[in-house]
Amino acid sequence: MARAKVNRLYRTFVKGLITEASPLTYPADASIDEDNCEIFRKGNRSRRLGMDFEDSYALSVYASPGTDSTRTYRWESVNNDSEVNFLVHRIGTSIYFYDLSLSPLSSGLKSFSVNLSSFAAPNQTNLNLGEVSMVGGKGYLFVVGEKLEPFLVEYVPGTDTITTQRIYVQMRDFQGVNDGLANDEEPATLTGLHKYNLMNQGWMDPRNAGGGATVNYFDQFGGVETYAGPTTGVITSYFTEWSKYPANNKQWWVAKDATTGLFTPDILGTFFNGTTRAPRGHFVLDAFYKDRTAASGIADIPVEAIEDRPPTVAFAAGRVWYACNSTVYFSQVLDDKAKAGFCYQEADPTSEDISDLIDSDGGVIPIPEMAKAVKILPFGSGLVVFGTNGIWYIGGTQAGLTATDISVSKVNPIGTDSPDSIVEAEGQIFWWSRVGIMGMSQKSGQFGPVEGVFDRTNTSEETVQSFYVHDIPEASKPYAKGVYDPATNRVQWVFKSGTTPSSYMYDRVLNLDLTLGAFYPWTVETAGPYISDIFITASLNALVDQESIRSSFIKYLCAVPASGSYKYTFGYFKSSEFADWYTYDGVGTAYMSFVETGYEILEDAMRKKQTPYVFCYFRRTEENYVASGDDYTVDKPSSCYFQVKWDWANSSNSNKWSSKIQVYRHRRTPQFSEDDLTFDTGFPIVISKNKVRGNGRAIQFRFESDEIGHDFDLLGWAVPVEGNTES
Repeated sequence: MARAKVNRLYRTFVKGLITEASPLTYPADASIDEDNCEIFRKGNRSRRLGMDFEDSYALSVYASPGTDSTRTYRWESVNNDSEVNFLVHRIGTSIYFYDLSLSPLSSGLKSFSVNLSSFAAPNQTNLNLGEVSMVGGKGYLFVVGEKLEPFLVEYVPGTDTITTQRIYVQMRDFQGVNDGLANDEEPATLTGLHKYNLMNQGWMDPRNAGGGATVNYFDQFGGVETYAGPTTGVITSYFTEWSKYPANNKQWWVAKDATTGLFTPDILGTFFNGTTRAPRGHFVLDAFYKDRTAASGIADIPVEAIEDRPPTVAFAAGRVWYACNSTVYFSQVLDDKAKAGFCYQEADPTSEDISDLIDSDGGVIPIPEMAKAVKILPFGSGLVVFGTNGIWYIGGTQAGLTATDISVSKVNPIGTDSPDSIVEAEGQIFWWSRVGIMGMSQKSGQFGPVEGVFDRTNTSEETVQSFYVHDIPEASKPYAKGVYDPATNRVQWVFKSGTTPSSYMYDRVLNLDLTLGAFYPWTVETAGPYISDIFITASLNALVDQESIRSSFIKYLCAVPASGSYKYTFGYFKSSEFADWYTYDGVGTAYMSFVETGYEILEDAMRKKQTPYVFCYFRRTEENYVASGDDYTVDKPSSCYFQVKWDWANSSNSNKWSSKIQVYRHRRTPQFSEDDLTFDTGFPIVISKNKVRGNGRAIQFRFESDEIGHDFDLLGWAVPVEGNTES
């Protein structure tokens, strides 16, 4: 029977993990399974470096049981000094600060800290488990949490200390109270509720005396400013004239006598006011504890209190932005820290003189259809608000976000329960949702990005959807955390697999190379220490391994066992021992690095094929001999085992898996002397020819290594494929 032969060279194996293909449609250059390998854009694959602590690391003086919520944030330009930058570490009920200019970073722990219990919201317990969000702006650090009253942190460089101040998020009372009256109804008796509405509509002329009430105003940081003045004079004058009280559709100052300037009720009777409610908002209330009695002096008005507090904060357009449930609050332009909670227009909207809204004012943006806001992210010239049931965009004009020109539009029906998974990367946003890893970017028009209009995709749908659904536990997804690394143009998420003591004990990493569009996972062993958070530093972790450059801005918060609890330090993927946590015990924990190709059928699923041998190509990693006792060993050895699988077999029971063989082999061992310990074979590429047994209609190749101290840098492989010309 006639046979055909074709040579296949695999050298651009860079598409990463693909789980969304059938056994007959698997794309070229993609893996069906892999772990703990690096993908390089030149087409080569190597083992990832081992996770380990930074050089000369120190453990924190503080400790945690390991179950507390944790978060890191890079606070830049502290006190408006571009040379002062802190890493902020929240763990449980405390916040600690590290000086980012010091190396190692763990040596930069500052002497001051914040006790979150001082800012506990009413009726809240278990503060150590509540989520906290932080953002820097105007030199301050703004802190919010679902169980906390918002507050700010100010650094005092002269004494190397900090001060903290609670932020009272305040808003004008545009709602008023339900007094049971139609807008144009004029009652014969004055209830406290109706009196409040009238006062909130500006019925408070101090020049028309007539019995006053004490009025309290709360300043930004909780102090009470009080004045006693005639607050019912105009209301009494109206009743004296008409034997009834004014309706909610009237403003008294439109009926001032032109000569005396005094309120003249007869003139008001000449106006037709219709049924439109008069402007409201004289009183300023706490957004989360609306005590109208305290604001107006009118007794027995029920307090409107909510236990929820903003779980997310942002700084954009010179303002602080807060989101709580279905409402977004934004402060006045922050020319003074006292305005951090002034989420209202400065001018009284009921005033007869100046009532205009101006660009620098604060305000409130209700988004009624949003179930719960979980993240605010400045993006483009606006902000993206992530809710559990969708995504909204708050935009303005080309002049930026101003109080006088704000629009809100829903841009995506798919929200998120994983706020820390949201990552902005080079004009794109990625996040984990209930249906997959989503992505969106602003649409481009003739003159550039179109404000408030977005393309959206399910990034994982045609790549790693099955991995996302089945390999990442649903209970872990809300705690996933991601960052974007500009050095590698890569998004990296950490998450927890299986059942571990805490939601913040991360043992897996999912990489997305934006240049290649490739996903690939890593597994970090947790035999003692574990990853507790991920963040971006201002300086590179420069690791150059010959041709494979592994520089990155990413670092990790590491939790280390210490006397029944955990202490903290920092680390990254750095160990050329190719073992995780080598410094922890001097041995490290081995991990398996492997990559397994998809199904190669050569466009023919009918005919059986054979590959009598395979050529494997590696970059040589050894550079020198090093003394080891009385002997010499090589400094950067490699090891890689190879296996073939036939006919879509998924178990060795099929007898379609070949034996594993070592394929990183030198042609000869180079000679050396003690005067010249260079490891020089004369060939930078290691080539091995290896016999392959078996046959089948489909073939897969697997490369792997779990040897501590051994790397591999796989450049590619080549096989001659033989098969019958007839099925």
